[in-house]
Amino acid sequence: MGPSGGKRDRADQMNSAPLLNTISRLCVLVLIGSGIVLPAVVGAMQGGYSAEAQYLSELGAIGAPHEALINFGSFLPVGLAIIVLVVGLYRSMPRTLLVRLGVLFLLSVAIGYLVAFFFHCDPGCPADGGNRQAMHNLGGLIEYAGAITGLFFIFFGIRKSTSQAFSIFTLLAALSVLTAFIMMATPDMEAWKGGWQRLAEYVLVVWFTGAVFWYPKIAVKSRGSERPSP
Repeated sequence: MGPSGGKRDRADQMNSAPLLNTISRLCVLVLIGSGIVLPAVVGAMQGGYSAEAQYLSELGAIGAPHEALINFGSFLPVGLAIIVLVVGLYRSMPRTLLVRLGVLFLLSVAIGYLVAFFFHCDPGCPADGGNRQAMHNLGGLIEYAGAITGLFFIFFGIRKSTSQAFSIFTLLAALSVLTAFIMMATPDMEAWKGGWQRLAEYVLVVWFTGAVFWYPKIAVKSRGSERPSP
């Protein structure tokens, strides 16, 4: 591709950026509303449900009182919103191998939610179960393993080219999700598995929010500081 082709690509990207930014911000609102607020409200409404001790998926489990509301109002829209956010971040973040791989690994979060939508867990979300439960559990494993890997890749890819604050923000997010995942898998933490899962999910929402609302401002400042002075 010649210089003119590269200029056209950059121009097209700049022209589409405002619309993509607007869509990404709306998707962040979906994460907050459908991923945090709705499950919190439904959990409070559902008698006998403990947010600290039970997984989010149990709100949409087979036979749960609000099964359809959680699956269609939370799992499905959050999964689709994550896909849109990943597309936006792939276009807006540095085009280095580590960063691009990291962003693509974040698609695992969408996979986790969409698997939860298509393969509802059994009551209690047991570690063992039939094929549907096995697929549900696999989706969760893919989500957290991919999210942890992606965030670490992004951290190592941007730590020398972006502000130190956003790099540390990304590193702390990766470490938080990793810690929560380990705690969920620890038998001694069985009574707190729901709380640890929420920590991981909320941290991911916070990171996506920072990546959409905070990172673009940092990127603009970084490009400005790299321009040679006249």
